[in-house]
Amino acid sequence: MDQTVKTSFQKFLEKATSTKYKILAIIVTSICVSLLLKFEYRKEIYPEEIPAILEQSDQVKKLASNVTVGIHINTFPQFSFTQGDFSMDAIIWFRFPKATETLDTIDNFVIHNSQFVSKDKMLYKSPPIIKVLKDDVLIAFHIQAKYKTTLEYKKFPIGDHRLNFILINKSVTSRELVFNTSGENITLSNDIMVDDWKPKKTFAKGGYIKSILNPKDSDMEIDHPCAVFSIDFESIGGRSLISLYFPLFVVFFIGLLSLLINIFDLTRLGMIASSLPMLVLFRLVIESISPHVAYPTHIDFVYYALVFLSLIILFIQMYVILEGQNVKDSEDKVLKKRVASRLENINTASFYTILLSIILLMVYNFLR
Repeated sequence: MDQTVKTSFQKFLEKATSTKYKILAIIVTSICVSLLLKFEYRKEIYPEEIPAILEQSDQVKKLASNVTVGIHINTFPQFSFTQGDFSMDAIIWFRFPKATETLDTIDNFVIHNSQFVSKDKMLYKSPPIIKVLKDDVLIAFHIQAKYKTTLEYKKFPIGDHRLNFILINKSVTSRELVFNTSGENITLSNDIMVDDWKPKKTFAKGGYIKSILNPKDSDMEIDHPCAVFSIDFESIGGRSLISLYFPLFVVFFIGLLSLLINIFDLTRLGMIASSLPMLVLFRLVIESISPHVAYPTHIDFVYYALVFLSLIILFIQMYVILEGQNVKDSEDKVLKKRVASRLENINTASFYTILLSIILLMVYNFLR
């Protein structure tokens, strides 16, 4: 029985140390990593939360002037989820019952975090376009605004994004003017330019924001009516995904293949020693297209993990080469065979451990 187990283990060890099975293991690992990336890429998750605003009570809504607000976006001249910079060409409209609001009040709106050319003026705002609709008045403005918004880049370059912007009227309080809106009041042009992003869903909500001027005095606060508009964008282009992950893993696997070379061959050390500088230089590519954030993104984690594993390969290679050189020219064939067998087992165990570590680290990266 013991002899049978020993024979089976020897056969397993022979297969594990063979180049054919090691290449097969690399292929299986590559497929697993590709499937994990594809699964994460296909998931429809929008990490950005819709900005929280306060909702006015029904009693206040009855006494205040109610205005329905909406937006039609013609195009995005500047559209970058990586940098968080956006500019839009749009039509903002307001609809309200006749004789309930003045043009001067309606005209005093701004986009939160937008760039002003002077005082509170946007890049462009047309004169009001006024239209009477039975008992209501429709006032529209053609605007061009450039603004920044907060985005979540933890999964970069994978994942979708939600674009939020807030319309605020700072000339009145929320008890004087109430903005009402819904997702159907956001419309987008059919030929809108958003590169590799596809708009999926829209959301809009009216309410107000409050600023506390003195935390110790509850009366020291002001509020303004506002409306939040959100558009969910799905990533439909995998260019950044492929251009970052594919060469990164190719360089890493070049170093990993050094574990397939004969343990007495100095080429083993040269391969991993040449692939490490390539990995270090690839950091410049990642930095050039990654968003500037304080926390590690998905690609950052993968990069640091592969560099760490490459360093382990380097240390293993140094140990194997040094131990192998000590007995390479030895006339004691038994000693040389015993050392060679031990180093080969260490080499094989390290090889499969590193491949398993890649899969486990990738899974952890998706779950964190």
